[in-house]
Amino acid sequence: GEIEEREGVKLFRSLSFEENTLTGLYRLYTTIKDIKADIYVLRSASLAVACSAFITKLMGHKFIYMVANDDEAHPKKLASWCGRIPSIAMGWLYKNAYALTVQSKDQDNSFLRHRNIKSKGLVKNLFIAPPPPVEQTERNTILWIGRCDPIKRCELFLDLAEAHPDYSFTMICQPSLHKDYWQEISSRAQALPQLKLIESLPREQIAELYNRTQVLVITSQSEGYSNVMMEACFHQCPLLTLNVNPDNIIQRFELGFSFPDTQFGEFSQTLDKMIKDPKSRKQMGQNGQEYIMKNHHPDKGGNIFLRVIEDL
Repeated sequence: GEIEEREGVKLFRSLSFEENTLTGLYRLYTTIKDIKADIYVLRSASLAVACSAFITKLMGHKFIYMVANDDEAHPKKLASWCGRIPSIAMGWLYKNAYALTVQSKDQDNSFLRHRNIKSKGLVKNLFIAPPPPVEQTERNTILWIGRCDPIKRCELFLDLAEAHPDYSFTMICQPSLHKDYWQEISSRAQALPQLKLIESLPREQIAELYNRTQVLVITSQSEGYSNVMMEACFHQCPLLTLNVNPDNIIQRFELGFSFPDTQFGEFSQTLDKMIKDPKSRKQMGQNGQEYIMKNHHPDKGGNIFLRVIEDL
């Protein structure tokens, strides 16, 4: 496949999800063979990742798997959005990984309880802080960021926007393979005059958007420590989430508010309270930045991951 190098890191392009399955598997095989790595690190539950693990093991190489999503510990929950066959294949991967890392204590306990697998280390997502903004801009929008996938439950953010017609909403929603779902979400979003739908933005413009954000909203069915959550916290955006609250960090560190699905009404009412209380929002934002710098610095998580590799 194609090879690119960025900042000393080689990027190998392998299969495309739109190509023939057999062709894709062959391209995946040749790419893994060409890389010739001592250790392969895999992440994100899917049939392609499970196939990568199988090919790697077939070649006699070791692979590490990094758990990204809380649902991976639960076979039925994983199958509900990943598919039955990919879920079974991932079950094989979890058992055959030379090392399995998790992002939270909750994930560690869940894998032990539901799959009888003990992780080799708790490696939280790492965050490399960009330069701070030159000047603080006015915070004037409510933000949602993610791909247009049913597991992200984009429609709940639209429900929230419909319930608050006087507030400004911004949705960065990248189209995915779920074309019918994208059509439904984009049509609804474009019909809301107070909501701006953006398919993608350069990284530097996303940073500028975080600096204008009053509240970051997360509606996913399941997440781990998401990059979006960490980026928002670093830029002092308070959080409002459904379900997503790894190791109860939102309450413990006062980063915002989190509710179960059964309390969407309270979730919606809390957004109103947060917008009307800029002083509390500012404090939660400051708490978020402090939390990220103390808990997700590369030196901390990177050292844990290096120990996992050294123990192989």
